[in-house]
Amino acid sequence: LDGGMVDDFIDRYHGRKPIEYLTPEMETILGNTYGVCVTGDTLVHDADTGERVRIDALEFRAGRFYVQGVDEELRPRRALMSHWVSNGLREVVEVKLRNGARVRLTPDHKVLTENGWRKVGELQAGDAIAAPRRLFVAKEEEYDRDKLRALAYLLSDGSLSSTGSTADFVSKDAALIEEYQTSVQRGFERTTTSTLEQVRGVTRVMAKGVDKTHYHEANAVVRLLRELGLKSMRGGCRSDEKFVPEFVFGLTCDSIAFFLASLWDCDGHVGARLCHYKTISPRLALDVQTLLLRLGIHSSVYESSYYSNRRGRNTAAYQVTVYNLKAFGEWIAPHLVTKAMRRTETSDRGETRDAVSRSILMEEMARVWHGSGRALMSECGVDRQHFLPGAQRKARINAATAGKLAQRFTLPRTARNLNVRWEEIVELSPAGVEQVYDITVEGIHNFVGNNIILHNCVYQEQIMQLAQKLGGYSLGEADLMRRAMGKKNREEMAVHEEKFIAGCVKNKIHKKKAREIFRLMAQFADYGFNRCLTGDSKVVDADTGELVSIKDIAEGHAGIARTFSFDGERVFVNEIVEAFETGEKEVVEIETEDGQRVRCTLDHKFYTDEGYLPLREIIEKGLEINFSQEVEEYAACRVE
Repeated sequence: LDGGMVDDFIDRYHGRKPIEYLTPEMETILGNTYGVCVTGDTLVHDADTGERVRIDALEFRAGRFYVQGVDEELRPRRALMSHWVSNGLREVVEVKLRNGARVRLTPDHKVLTENGWRKVGELQAGDAIAAPRRLFVAKEEEYDRDKLRALAYLLSDGSLSSTGSTADFVSKDAALIEEYQTSVQRGFERTTTSTLEQVRGVTRVMAKGVDKTHYHEANAVVRLLRELGLKSMRGGCRSDEKFVPEFVFGLTCDSIAFFLASLWDCDGHVGARLCHYKTISPRLALDVQTLLLRLGIHSSVYESSYYSNRRGRNTAAYQVTVYNLKAFGEWIAPHLVTKAMRRTETSDRGETRDAVSRSILMEEMARVWHGSGRALMSECGVDRQHFLPGAQRKARINAATAGKLAQRFTLPRTARNLNVRWEEIVELSPAGVEQVYDITVEGIHNFVGNNIILHNCVYQEQIMQLAQKLGGYSLGEADLMRRAMGKKNREEMAVHEEKFIAGCVKNKIHKKKAREIFRLMAQFADYGFNRCLTGDSKVVDADTGELVSIKDIAEGHAGIARTFSFDGERVFVNEIVEAFETGEKEVVEIETEDGQRVRCTLDHKFYTDEGYLPLREIIEKGLEINFSQEVEEYAACRVE
């Protein structure tokens, strides 16, 4: 801070100072440093469990959280999130895609286009950006099918909002009523059902506990709904608040197909040209769309409005529509109870909404094909109309058609672009000022957020790239230099400084300029590792209950592997990934009313009623630090 680095960064970010680079190579590497972030509600796909995690909740999972992204050929890849960054308040824009997906991010954040990564602020409606064709999970789980079916039926046609231990299924369909009763009685212990006939042929099916241990004991159906957050002691989700519990996203594909079929039986439609599912819950609509993506089935969410007599106002409704009937027929149709697909409906018509750039395809075809359109049609089965002047005016061409040509000819860019799905931007608009975040993903530098492929923060990797590009380092040597800077190891940094300068001189960079670049790199790394405690600060060994100093952990004098963390909602045992020295820094000492003391930098974060915040911000806002008694009690219980 004394060096003015933060103030300088802010001035350059807001355009009050020009961004200057000591060498042209530095501009290539550092050009995307300023302000590339997304809002905290962005849902990041967990490539291990299938869980969707808000990006603002990932701070304590760096180094052990795996995301899905794409490699250089746009093939799906699983990669480690190595760092998490909170970048303060920024102006953001909202991007809405034709399939209904939305994301809010800074205008400088990069998204993937068919012509490479581009800042979203440079795009406009009509441009296409990349989305995954499928979401993958490394550790799929199985789940009881009867419980899955009952859960899906209650999400579609269940009454969950009533106060008390009730959760009723409401339907006119005798087959669905029978299926629900069977699922409850077979899947939930000590639970049976009863029915109540209502007006207009509606039957209400109620779950009832048997052999209760006490009078107010909730039945097993209600207990499950409470565990999943769909019901509470005071009521439950209304129809417009329903959602799919996170565990469902990590199930096997066949279990997900079974769950979706159960939803479709209640509120779905199976037609000759499309299938759709309707709900008034925006969250449930997004959840269904994401579950379909787990199966590799694309869908679009359409929003409409209707007047609700019961609510006395206009109500939003959402329709999740699937056009790929072949995939729907293969995955979901076999599990349907009351709806069926005719054989003609499962034929492979192809999906016209799945398309790639026509100009890129035609440019590549011009280099490999010099015959007539008729001859091409004969050889590849591709209709020659795609090459007529009228078709050339269309910006995009069906992916199935492009795929046939890519199989026959060497079309590298088209083949690469076919590995992902390209979604059209329909709206890009200012969305105010919000707290924003980003992550660093090792190797691939991108991740799936809100079912869109997004670029990541590259602060640490930029240090490595500078070492390689300017100083002639290998990848392994660059990583060692990055670690030395992060740990502020003076001896190692001195060695790297001379090595880096010598490499720069070989690359015709003046020695004085090379030394200045190294100084700035070290200062840059210091900014990334500035949230620290003094070495005598102690943490609890989760296995023994002993208090161990951070200095002893960093120097290898303590064999501690796990301690306790708090994520704002719960205390949990967490692995210690690494402890290291970060050099000398100015610290302050704080003392609480009950005499607890800690010394730390002003940027170190503490938990408050507004979440984890830097101490500097806590002081400015006059907030209180929460030293939770629950943490101490929980730790004591775990050790006992």
